[in-house]
Amino acid sequence: MPRTERFNWAAPFVATHEGRRQIIVNGLTVRSYDFETGELLWEAAGLGENSVPQVVQHNDLVFAMSGHTVKLLMAIRLGERGVLSNTRGIAWSTPRGVSYTPSPVLHDGSLYFVSDAGLISNLDATTGTPHYQQQRLPQPYNFKASPVGANGKLYLATEEGDVVVVKMGDTFAVLATNTLTDHSFIASPVILDGAIYLRSRTHLFRIDGP
Repeated sequence: MPRTERFNWAAPFVATHEGRRQIIVNGLTVRSYDFETGELLWEAAGLGENSVPQVVQHNDLVFAMSGHTVKLLMAIRLGERGVLSNTRGIAWSTPRGVSYTPSPVLHDGSLYFVSDAGLISNLDATTGTPHYQQQRLPQPYNFKASPVGANGKLYLATEEGDVVVVKMGDTFAVLATNTLTDHSFIASPVILDGAIYLRSRTHLFRIDGP
């Protein structure tokens, strides 16, 4: 189906609602298509160009974000049809602390995201109420990699070579800062079988216990 967006870097997301699948594509206008027929189900305008963060789902909400020409996070309610707006279909939205490049993390009803300038936020996914918003990490960082979560912790790999570990939960707390000197991280970490894999611009690391 033809699209009007010039740029979009996020992969399509397959959401399930009331037993039916739909394909959601981020962009200036977020659009959803029926998985089986390709029919356009709904669309919601308002994001900026060059959208990068991945769409994610929590219950009957999906979250789409842009941080380039327009800084905005929208929580879009599944089940509506047609053109959605703040009065129909958009459960909540915020322009504060949103990501340009990193994708968000959903865990235990909370939506975590980090701005490219290193400000981290944790919002209640259902209501948009902040547990905390735009908290600063131990020093100014730049982010391209998405945070990943495991075992109650968020791992944030920075362009400056630090991997910052933040406690998941309603209260902001930095648990550790791990430095890999002379390295820079753009790729997102991967956690598998108790090990974390980090790919810098020049090396691939596997870090695990004894």
